[in-house]
Order: sequence, then structure tokens, then C-alpha cells
Amino acid sequence: MKSMKNPKAKIWLSVVAGLVIIALALFLSAVTFNYWQAWAYFGVGAVTSILLTLYIIRDPILLENRARAGLSAERRPIQKSSC
Repeated sequence: MKSMKNPKAKIWLSVVAGLVIIALALFLSAVTFNYWQAWAYFGVGAVTSILLTLYIIRDPILLENRARAGLSAERRPIQKSSC
């Protein structure tokens, strides 16, 4: 698979993928879409994720740092611990 070079696309892809995973977990476990609490939870999470992403993409340095985020991106051993 080709490495994604565009940090904005990488961030938006991770937001969408995260929202899809959350929606699947909520509604597949409930076995229904008629579940207002799940819609409320999903709506609040989606709105805050989108607003945070819009804020992050305004700052190129912050965007680049967030696009490289993850355990493999950390260079300091103390930041790699999973506790």
C-alpha cells in the first residue's frame, strides 16, 4: 500500500475511519438504529472530532506532528510506554 504523503488527507481519513468504527460498535452491538442514546453519543463525538480536526489543519506544524502520531512516531522511550 502506498504511503500517504498529504497530512490533511491522512488526518481526515483517520477521523472518518474512527467514526465508522465507533458507529459500527454502537449500532451492531445494539442491533438497531433506533437507539437515541447511541445517536447522541455518536453525534457529540463526531462534532467534537470534526471541530478539533478543523482546528488542527489550520496550523501546519501541529498538523504534521499529529499526522505522525502513534507509538512508532515517539522517539523518547518514556513516551512509548503503554501504561
